[in-house]
Amino acid sequence: MTFRLPRLATALATATLTTVAALGLTLFGASAAAAYPDKPIKLVVGYPPGGAGDTVARLFAGPLSEQLGQPVVVENRPGAGAVVAAQQVVSAPADGYTIFFTGNSTLTINPYTFKSLPYDPRTSFTQLGMVAAMPLLLLTTPDGPSSVAALVDKARAEPQKWSFGSYGLGNAGHFAGELLNAEAKIAVTHVPHSGSSPNLTALIGGHIPMAVDTALASVPQVRAGKVKALATFSDKRLPSLPDVPTIGEAGYPGATIDTWLLFLAPANLPRDVEQRLSEALAAATRRPDVKQKILDANIVPAYLDGPAAAQRVDVELKQMKGVAERAGVKPQ
Repeated sequence: MTFRLPRLATALATATLTTVAALGLTLFGASAAAAYPDKPIKLVVGYPPGGAGDTVARLFAGPLSEQLGQPVVVENRPGAGAVVAAQQVVSAPADGYTIFFTGNSTLTINPYTFKSLPYDPRTSFTQLGMVAAMPLLLLTTPDGPSSVAALVDKARAEPQKWSFGSYGLGNAGHFAGELLNAEAKIAVTHVPHSGSSPNLTALIGGHIPMAVDTALASVPQVRAGKVKALATFSDKRLPSLPDVPTIGEAGYPGATIDTWLLFLAPANLPRDVEQRLSEALAAATRRPDVKQKILDANIVPAYLDGPAAAQRVDVELKQMKGVAERAGVKPQ
């Protein structure tokens, strides 16, 4: 005898199996998502080893590793104003295993210094958060001019002898020098270097008469007497160099410019992965030891979450367009 289930019973059994299968898939997906991260995370840094950006990136790599339970491995990819690093990141899978540490210039200045970019500053990245502001210094050699006014006088008198170095093309240091050119009505030629170390080496060696670089990289050289600081481009004096005036106090408030540091990931990052990374970053910035290390490096702790950082990018993109126009910066 063959036993046959009534049609209603058969339908109920099928529906139950389907529901169980769907529930199993859902639980599997939730388990997979909860497992993030289950392998090391690559932190791409658009600066060379030993420079200011690299130093701050490595300062955060350890605390992030502790928060996420996986190694955060720094990979330096310097070149072309961090464009090389940015291209690597936007080409990576949006899975949370490739993140990006860079400065605001990558998003808000590069669009006005490069004719074309392999990324869109607004749509190619997931914003994870801003972590610090990094003051810039106007530097010269120990036997160079004793003030910004004296430097400007010399640059006007002998323009062919004057150039300024920075830590790369299309960054805040580059724009700071160009702003001073525009405000002081001088024409000092920009000489880009691939990071702070080669920039300061060129200045110390007398290959360039002046430079713009970060306080992190410059203050130790100032204290050692290898270079002279004439002004900070911030709107406040540095606690570590209280006798050095701001560029505004030196007579050129229109040359004030900020540089800030942030973490990004490829666009379209899964929401749960974005949240995990953002929370880990926020927790790292709250740590007293991290804050103190940032201050010890002549950097200012300054945290903004992803949405607030994205909003700042939008505002600064408009501002930097005006700066580029005023400074006469042309895309190359």
